[in-house]
Amino acid sequence: MPSGSCPAESWSSSVAARISNVKATAPPNVTLLGGLPHSQLLATIQTARAFLFAAEEDFGIAPVEAQACGIPVIAYGRGGALETIRGVWAGGVSAHQVTGVFFQRQEVSSILDAIQFFESREQIFRPEACVENSHRFAPQVFRRDFMEVTDNAWHGFKMREQDPNLPDLED
Repeated sequence: MPSGSCPAESWSSSVAARISNVKATAPPNVTLLGGLPHSQLLATIQTARAFLFAAEEDFGIAPVEAQACGIPVIAYGRGGALETIRGVWAGGVSAHQVTGVFFQRQEVSSILDAIQFFESREQIFRPEACVENSHRFAPQVFRRDFMEVTDNAWHGFKMREQDPNLPDLED
């Protein structure tokens, strides 16, 4: 069930034509939802068996949000997905606390292999593991870790100020 927040009136005519074509040719198990209110989007994600993320992004908040809902992610194994998902590669062995499956190429066959891998091992994906993994990206965790890094850097700076013979952080 693809969904997005881009309003239809902002689409170019070529994008609108492609979306119309996808809607017309989509199989019965595919529903294009378009932009949804947050509460409806959340309720929709929470009923999914898995969340498919085929993009390559530096971070990608959508897979983290899906995991926060207890939903495993089937993702392109590049970019931020490798950091935000505790995944196994399609065809690989299962891992402890696994929260998703990676596929190697942004091609239909690669995605289908990952979906089939997920479906054949769906029992290893625990909602609790997905939620727990998403907590690594909570705002309070970011603030805590950021403060730790800055506090350590400040402490090192002050120590070097008192003793100029101490090595720089880069050394």
